Amino acid sequence: MDTKHKSHKFLAFLIVLEIIIVVTIGIVGTNYYSKKASGERLISALQGHQQKSVMANIKIAGQKGTPDEGTVQPVMTYFDQHPSAISNLKMQMSGGDGISQAFSYEQTGKNFLVFPRYQLVVKPVAPSVKTNLPHAQVTVDGKKAGQTDDHGELKVKELIPGVHQVTATAEANGKRLETNGQFSLLESDDTAHLNFKVVSFRVKSVPSAVVYVDNHPIVNLDKSGKTKIKNLPINANSSIWATLSVNGKPVQSEVQYLTMKNDNSQITIKFDKLVDKKAASNLINAIWDPINGDVSDDASADKAQYDQNFIDGKKNPAYGKMIAIAKQDHTDKIKDRKITANVKKVQSTGEGKANVEFEVQTQTTDDNGQQTTKAANYRADVKQSVDGQLQLQNLDEVK
Repeated sequence: MDTKHKSHKFLAFLIVLEIIIVVTIGIVGTNYYSKKASGERLISALQGHQQKSVMANIKIAGQKGTPDEGTVQPVMTYFDQHPSAISNLKMQMSGGDGISQAFSYEQTGKNFLVFPRYQLVVKPVAPSVKTNLPHAQVTVDGKKAGQTDDHGELKVKELIPGVHQVTATAEANGKRLETNGQFSLLESDDTAHLNFKVVSFRVKSVPSAVVYVDNHPIVNLDKSGKTKIKNLPINANSSIWATLSVNGKPVQSEVQYLTMKNDNSQITIKFDKLVDKKAASNLINAIWDPINGDVSDDASADKAQYDQNFIDGKKNPAYGKMIAIAKQDHTDKIKDRKITANVKKVQSTGEGKANVEFEVQTQTTDDNGQQTTKAANYRADVKQSVDGQLQLQNLDEVK
C-alpha cells in the first residue's frame, strides 16, 4: 500500500514538474520571441556588425530560406552609415512609420510551431542608373546589371535596398572611361547618377586653326572658324589651345584650362598677336564711320581724337588721306553723304600685323534728290600698338 501511494505521489510530482517546465518554457519563449525582444536582437546585431545574426533576422520578400552574406551586406551598410535609420526602425517596431516601403518589421511565421517569428522583411526594388553617356556598361556590387539606353538610363530590377557600389564604363572619342560611386538605393524611384568626365562645347577661333586638347590635335577648323566638340574626355589638368600657320611659321594661341564648367558652353580661343576679321573690321569702321558726320575737317578730327586710329597719329600719311576724303563732297549742292566700309579679306602676318582689303561705298544725295553711288577698293596694313590697340599703318586705293 505504501509503495503504491509513493508511486502515485511520484507520478503527481512528474506531472507538476512537466507543467512547471512547460509553463516556464512558454513564459521564456514568449518573452524571447516577442516582437520587442526579437527587434532588440536585430538592432543589436546591426549595430554590432553581427552578420550571421542579421542574416537570421532578415527575410527577403519573395525568396525562401536565409539570405546569404552578400545579400544582407547592402542592408547592413545602410544602417551602419545612417544611424537615424536605427531610430526609425525602433519607431516602426513600436507601431510608428517605417524607414521606407522597402523595409517592414513584421511577423513572418512561427518558431517551434508555437512562438511568433518577427523579422525585418526586405522588399527588392528597381532603382535607376543614369549616366551622361549612352550605352554604358553598368555593374552593381561587382555584378553585371546591364547597359544604359540611348538616353543613358538603365532600370536595375530585383535589387536589395541598401547601399550599393555602382560602376559604369563607356567609350568616348576612342578612350575607355570608368566612373563609380556608392549610393543609398531604397526606393524604385531612386536614381544613381554617374557622370563621366566628358565635356561637350562649341569652339570659336581663327579659320583654319588646329585645336589641341592636352597636346593632342582634335579638330581642324574650317573657314567659319567654328565647330562643335561632343563628349570629349578630360582630366583634372586638361587644357585647350590652337595653332595657326602664318607665313609658314606656327603661331600658338593663349592656353585655357578645360573643366566640367565648360560643358555645353562656347570656348573662344584667341591669338594674342593675331589680327582677325572682326578686329580689322572694327578698326576700318572706326576710321570711316566718323566721316559720315563727326569728322569733316582738321578741327572736327581733333575734337573726335581721330588720330588715335593711326600709327604715329597725324604724322601718318594715311591720316592726311582720310582728312582729304572727309573734306570731299562738302558743297552746297550735296545735301547728304553716307559712307560704308566692308572688309573683304584679312591676311594676318603675325606679331600683331595684318594686310586688310576692303571696299568703300559712298552714296551722295544732291539738292534735287538725285542719288549717286561710287565704290572704291582699298588695301591697308594694320598693326597692334604696344598697349594692344589695333591701328592703321598705311592706306592705298586699289585702282
